[in-house]
Amino acid sequence: MNKNKNNKGDKILIIYQSISETSLILNLLKKYPLGKCVILVTGGKHFMPVLKKLKISTTFRAQIYSFHALSLKNPLNIFRMYFDVYFSEKSKKLSLENFKKAIFFSKYEDFLAPIFLSKKNIEKIYLIDN
Repeated sequence: MNKNKNNKGDKILIIYQSISETSLILNLLKKYPLGKCVILVTGGKHFMPVLKKLKISTTFRAQIYSFHALSLKNPLNIFRMYFDVYFSEKSKKLSLENFKKAIFFSKYEDFLAPIFLSKKNIEKIYLIDN
């Protein structure tokens, strides 16, 4: 059987939460074929310029989605985050992707990663203790 180039079932989800993960993520992107990785940025909007400067989306053809936790000092932020995670355009696009594996680095500080991991049926989930 001929594999379709657009087969989304073999993509890799990489969850980017901390600046200390940048070099590890670059190594992961080099390991997989172009266009096979999707980066989910949960560490804050300030990481987006880092990815842009590194030309991740052009060099590795990685798709990048950003979802950020908001301050819980304002109770309305809980609803904003809920709608962003479940009903935004980027969330709908991400939900169309199928992933063979997911890789994340932080096991304590990121509460958005478990939400996305629970929404998808992923074969293997790897925690890299950074």
